[in-house]
Amino acid sequence: MRALSRVLGWSSRAVAILLLALLAAPFAWQATTGDRFLTVTGVSMTPTIQLGDVLVVRAPQGDELRTPGQIVVAAFGGQADGALYVHRVWQTIDDGAILKGDGNDVPDPRPITQDEVVGTPRAHFAGVSAALLKTSQDLLARVVLVATALVLGFGVPALLRPLHRRPPAASIDGPRASHRPTMSEGVFR
Repeated sequence: MRALSRVLGWSSRAVAILLLALLAAPFAWQATTGDRFLTVTGVSMTPTIQLGDVLVVRAPQGDELRTPGQIVVAAFGGQADGALYVHRVWQTIDDGAILKGDGNDVPDPRPITQDEVVGTPRAHFAGVSAALLKTSQDLLARVVLVATALVLGFGVPALLRPLHRRPPAASIDGPRASHRPTMSEGVFR
């Protein structure tokens, strides 16, 4: 029983550590690379990029608009904190490029300049991985996940830990490890 308790305790701790590592991974990635995570809210890039997918977008390098076919994230009016969209470079022009979504029949009505480029996708998450990544960005989900990890890491092992009791004291009739005579027993030599 003790072996099972230990295995369950260590397994619980391992799951807690994994959960906390997965929760911290997006923040660590952003802190070390400067990338940002964007959730796709439109269908203009279907079937390449679907509604709800998550893109990891790296900062612009300055040459994103020179290669036809390059996928870029651009800001309407050049304001990176405003509305963003993801399209592919359809045609290069002197001052920038004309973009077109893979799911659109016609290219965008106006060209963009390099100043309007927010970045390019470094990674693309879809399906379950995108859902998990989006969930990990939600404050309530973070609180629940951290609480779950704490319960798994500390609570479950504490419940499983066998109670370590001292062995009962030797009875009067039982053997004693060391016996020293008392005054009433007397000492005979």
